[in-house]
Parts: sequence; C-alpha cells; structure tokens
Amino acid sequence: MNRVCLLFKHSTRCIISERVLDRFEKKWEGDKTNHNISFFFLDLIAFRGLSNEIASLFQVKHESPQVLVIHKKKCIYHTSHADILDLELSRQIATVLEDDKTS
Repeated sequence: MNRVCLLFKHSTRCIISERVLDRFEKKWEGDKTNHNISFFFLDLIAFRGLSNEIASLFQVKHESPQVLVIHKKKCIYHTSHADILDLELSRQIATVLEDDKTS
C-alpha cells in the first residue's frame, strides 16, 4: 500500500492560517496514528523556496493556508483556506485509502 501524504502549508504570520492550522490539527488528531497517512507541515515564512518548488512540481497555485494530498508521487487533491476543514478533504483521503486496499 502506498502512503497518502498530507502537506499543510501555512504562514506563521497570518492569523487566518494559524486558526485553520489549529482546527486542522484538532480535526485530524486521531488520524495521526493512521500508518497509511503521513502528515507534513511547511512553514512558508521559513521555507518559501521549498513551497515554490512544491507548487511547480505539482503544478498547484501557491496559497496559504493550503493542503495538498500527495499519493503515488502526484497531487491528487488540494484545497485552501476554510475549505481545508471541509468534508471533501476527508472524502478524498478515504477514497484513496479504500482504493489501495482493493488494488
């Protein structure tokens, strides 16, 4: 099974980003023990160059806060701002994990 990577990009200088990150961490706290999901957090202030490389590599417009779902070396879903807390992110991950079980 291939792991799903959740990459949360956020600005440490933005109150909106801080609030979304806090809610995201609370929402996903139990899933951090799921061995099929790897969580990564990228500080955009400290690592802006890396963020730009990620945007280029996966052809995803930079936003903050932003979550990218990476699976099999491809960005299969991305979202930003309040939509990070939407159910669609959970659905996308559940679908990928389920597909991996059956393939």
